[in-house]
This record gives sequence, structure tokens and C-alpha cells, in this order.
Amino acid sequence: MKAEQLMAISLIPLTSLGIVCNWLVVIAISGNRSLNHSFSLLTATQAAANGVFSVLYLVYVAPMMILDLKVLKDCSQHVGFLLIICYDISIQTHVLITVNRFCAVFLPVVYKNLFK
Repeated sequence: MKAEQLMAISLIPLTSLGIVCNWLVVIAISGNRSLNHSFSLLTATQAAANGVFSVLYLVYVAPMMILDLKVLKDCSQHVGFLLIICYDISIQTHVLITVNRFCAVFLPVVYKNLFK
């Protein structure tokens, strides 16, 4: 077995854990009305983007690396584009969470106007 295939096999438990944890965060935040404020919504958005990222890795990238199928490699640029979009959403949401927490701590008056 090649090193790439062994690495892909090690992705399976990691991405499975990422799927479970991130989607549990999304479910917990969306199901609890007391968490209906900006920080929670930003956290749920970031968890959803990370969850989609993990799902794509589990159902497409890991099988592509393990099975070494040409048909999966031929369409990998489309999945790669989706992975980049999910990563960008996650990073941009992280920036917004940072601004949210900064304003909540240091600029509480601005926080009330910015994050209603």
C-alpha cells in the first residue's frame, strides 16, 4: 500500500469526527432559541462550513486517494473549488467572530449597533 493511501485511510476517522462534532454544533445552536444572537449564528455558520468541508473529504477525497480512480481525479477540480469555498467561509467567519468578540469586550456601544 502506498503512503498516500495510508494517509487517506487515516483521514477517515478524522473527517468522521469532524462531521459529527461540527454538525452537532449546528444542530445545538439552531435548536436552542436562547442561542439566537450574533456570536452563536457566526459559530453555527463556521461549523456548517467546516462540516461540509469534512463531508467532502470523507465522501470524495479519501476514496479518490485510497482507490486511485481516474474518474474521481478527472472531476477533482470541481470538488477542490467547493473545498476552497468552504475554507474561505470558515476563515471569513472566524474573522467576523473575532471582530464580534473584540467589540463585545472593548466597544460595547458599537457592539449593540453592529451586531443586532
